[in-house]
Amino acid sequence: MVMGAQRARIPSPAPSASAAASPDTVSPAAASSAAPSSDTASSAAAGPTQACADRLDQLGPALAARGMAASLVTPAGRVPSLRVVNPAAPALAEDVYAGCCEDGSWWFWWSWAERIAAATDLDQAAARIAHVLAASPGG
Repeated sequence: MVMGAQRARIPSPAPSASAAASPDTVSPAAASSAAPSSDTASSAAAGPTQACADRLDQLGPALAARGMAASLVTPAGRVPSLRVVNPAAPALAEDVYAGCCEDGSWWFWWSWAERIAAATDLDQAAARIAHVLAASPGG
């Protein structure tokens, strides 16, 4: 999904119905004001926004191993995101977010506020992202 100009107008995703059903879910937007988990001491010292950026940055190599290009986007005053592009089909691109739940667990999220995978499972997250951004066979 290519967000184009709309991407600049959408500051953060809203929780989806499935995410809203879980009482311990905090959207990526709320993660910027939520306390980070204790598993990343350097992130905790720098704040929730840095904790999000750190987790997104950790996802980059797993995506690169699957042929995806990823760049961390950290606009001032906004939630960080990872811009993921399929170099074989640049129109296939998406912004991925990281958010912390109230129980302290971190998740990767699509821009439409659907969970991708736990942030502790980089391989699963990268596999799902690469699957969604894969070009269809034959064009």
